[in-house]
Amino acid sequence: MDQAIFDGVHIIYLSVGANGHSSSYYLDSITVGAFEASQLGVLLSCFPGNSGPNPSTATNIAPWILTVGASTIDREFPADVVLGDGRILIGVSLYAREPLAADAKLLLIYAGDAGNRYCHSGSLIASKVAGKIVVCDSGGNARVEKR
Repeated sequence: MDQAIFDGVHIIYLSVGANGHSSSYYLDSITVGAFEASQLGVLLSCFPGNSGPNPSTATNIAPWILTVGASTIDREFPADVVLGDGRILIGVSLYAREPLAADAKLLLIYAGDAGNRYCHSGSLIASKVAGKIVVCDSGGNARVEKR
């Protein structure tokens, strides 16, 4: 932080934090550095950690630090699939292209047959999943990480 301040920055973003937080700000090097930066007109923006959403899990909470967290969205986008035999699989999707025609037919493929049953990012064999609906197992990774 000292070097960044010396270099003349106006904002420092720091994505580092401890597990939990200390009410003794003088024991936390990030908090001490942020206070020094704030006294010189430099804003320190930090993340709150990844331990939530339980009480007292946010880090970087000193009043002179701008703490910014990310989240998942609080809504779903329905995307039902009608199988060839008429059964309907109710689901959600973030498919961003034009809707398919009502009579469009896509093949289903199980992710386990295409590289990784949990659909870990980069783990599926592109030639096997291209143009198909990929069915991933739950677990193994967060839903937002399944690609």
